[in-house]
Amino acid sequence: MDWLEREHMLEYARRTIEKKAQSCYIDKTENKSMVKIAEFCDIEVFMDSEFDGNPSVEINYLDDNVQGSLQLLEGTILGDFSKYVLPVITAWYEENKNLLIKMWTDHKIEMIPDWE
Repeated sequence: MDWLEREHMLEYARRTIEKKAQSCYIDKTENKSMVKIAEFCDIEVFMDSEFDGNPSVEINYLDDNVQGSLQLLEGTILGDFSKYVLPVITAWYEENKNLLIKMWTDHKIEMIPDWE
């Protein structure tokens, strides 16, 4: 591996670790009990363990520190996610839609297996 490539990779890894360490989910609307149910491609997904309101999950994109939400029944994604991140969230949702809705209706949260 070229020295410059190695330095670039190490710097990227350092910044990613710092972002993850500094990143903690902050619910800006009210103090809910949010539980992390998935993490993939620097995206964290949280579900409200009190199951209040419409079926939805909160999304935190670590790389750009963008937060938003995903309405489970409609598949609507709210938040200032980039055009590169939205298709990733959409693909993940499509694959896990039934499980997400089942967790919400059964009021039983579980960690969703790794997704790539």
